[in-house]
Amino acid sequence: MDVRQDPDRVPGRLVVVAAIVVVVTIAVSVVAVVLMTGELRGKLRSNPQGAAWEEHIPAQVGHVESAPFGDATDAEREALAAREHLASFGWVDRTRGRVHVPIDVAMDLYLQQQGRAR
Repeated sequence: MDVRQDPDRVPGRLVVVAAIVVVVTIAVSVVAVVLMTGELRGKLRSNPQGAAWEEHIPAQVGHVESAPFGDATDAEREALAAREHLASFGWVDRTRGRVHVPIDVAMDLYLQQQGRAR
């Protein structure tokens, strides 16, 4: 059984067509950019006060959401509350005289009680 391998060449005509398509696409893009920037320059020159870029922003833009995913999740809210609790002072039980202190203060107090200051 004799299996023949296909030639390892790309037809020249196909390469030329692909190159022409790429060159034409680049040329059309360049012309479009030149036309768009020329139109914008014309608008800027037509305003005698020296138009600002903001004047050309459409008024219909509306509200833009600053947080990309909206409100925080329940887990994020719980983590924030835990961080705030660990960083604050407050009463745990007034009748027994128990308070909570920030975690770094608690560690310093513990080390002082153990006779090891940091």
